[in-house]
Amino acid sequence: MHEKTKRRMFTLICLLIFLSILIGATILFWDGLTTMVEEPETFRLEIEGYGIWGKVVFVGLMALQVILAPIPGHPFEVVGGYCFSVFGGVLLTVIGAAIGSVIAFYISRFLGAKAVKSFYSEEKLQKVSFLRASERQNVLTFLFFLIPGVPKDMLAYFMGLTEMRPLTFFFISTVGRLPGIFIAVLGGAALNERSTGMIVAFFLCFILFLALSVWLYKKRSKTKG
Repeated sequence: MHEKTKRRMFTLICLLIFLSILIGATILFWDGLTTMVEEPETFRLEIEGYGIWGKVVFVGLMALQVILAPIPGHPFEVVGGYCFSVFGGVLLTVIGAAIGSVIAFYISRFLGAKAVKSFYSEEKLQKVSFLRASERQNVLTFLFFLIPGVPKDMLAYFMGLTEMRPLTFFFISTVGRLPGIFIAVLGGAALNERSTGMIVAFFLCFILFLALSVWLYKKRSKTKG
């Protein structure tokens, strides 16, 4: 067996083990994770209990949320703002989401479509399948990351099946997530600080982002047509 083949086999085995651990973690900790983020104050106290490592724990949880695709990400973004205010919440949430997205990208790139289909049905993947061969792949993928409601975690896995360069994907996914993350984090910070100005800012940003999203969605529909 050639050295290159051995390295690929070793990488494949490591990824399979990693994926098995993730699936097991989803089953074991699903209830605990979802319950924690539904109670922001409890979550904040739990994070503070880790001291200086609390931020590292949050980044890890945010990354796991992306990798363990069935877990919704929005609640994590909100509690990020609740625990760390706007700047800290956005920074930590973006870092965690970026790490998780890159890992999901490489899981699908190394393990192929079968691994992705263990998380998502063929029907869901077909909805974004046109991105694989589109001449405007980068632009359309960026728009998908911007539009709220589009499953960003599924995109991370799907784009690993395409020929998109890893660095290109990293840039697109990170920048594309920013507006949505900012608004969710701002909402969490407003909830914690009960600041009238912050609440007004949240609703203004939300309305602007909603208007932008509707425009982008219509533009995307025309592009597909």
